[in-house]
Amino acid sequence: MTVPVFVFGSNLAGRHGKGAALWARQHRGAIYGEGIGRHGNSYAIPTKALSCARCH
Repeated sequence: MTVPVFVFGSNLAGRHGKGAALWARQHRGAIYGEGIGRHGNSYAIPTKALSCARCH
């Protein structure tokens, strides 16, 4: 049985700390710090910019 890819909105910094992004990290292999693309059975789509020193 294949596991579907979970697509979720992310911020550019990949800080998956709440909501669907957190669920993707805990259950589908999303990687903290990676805000775009496929990781595990999840796909991050950047929908939010995050103003931080790391982003510039």
